[in-house]
Amino acid sequence: MFLEDYVRFPASVPAQIQAEIEERVKTNPGITLAGLMATEDRVRANDVYVMIVLDQIYVDLAAAPLKEHSWVQLYPDQQTHEAYALYRQSKVPSTITNTSQLVANASLVWDGRLWRLVNMGETTTTLLPERGEPMQLPSGFFLQLLDSGCISIVTSQKAWVHSPPKVRR
Repeated sequence: MFLEDYVRFPASVPAQIQAEIEERVKTNPGITLAGLMATEDRVRANDVYVMIVLDQIYVDLAAAPLKEHSWVQLYPDQQTHEAYALYRQSKVPSTITNTSQLVANASLVWDGRLWRLVNMGETTTTLLPERGEPMQLPSGFFLQLLDSGCISIVTSQKAWVHSPPKVRR
């Protein structure tokens, strides 16, 4: 495991960057590494790796390979991770059971608007609104929005047509 290199050859993170990472992870437990790097310009993956080794932030190393930045979730500590894991287990299962529904041309609802998934890439996801120009988002951020319920997959046009008027603008 490459994290051993950070133990053998100690490195440090500049105090201001460390504080930014800690604050972002504390206020957004479960933020993905890709989401963190997309919202904090000066943060590098190496900074996060150092903080993991020094137990300054927590990552469930069994959940996803560290190189998969869009899937690696960051927490302030292990207790917070465990609390969120218990919470997710206790939630009523959502209609989205897996990401196999995330295919090109899938219908999505975001902020009451209908969108089409044009492409979900490793780093960038492209969405097309009913009217207007396509929008590109970091894939990690898109997955966070999906996981949090801000974006939902429309499993049938019937569900969209019969939704309340305040949702269908």
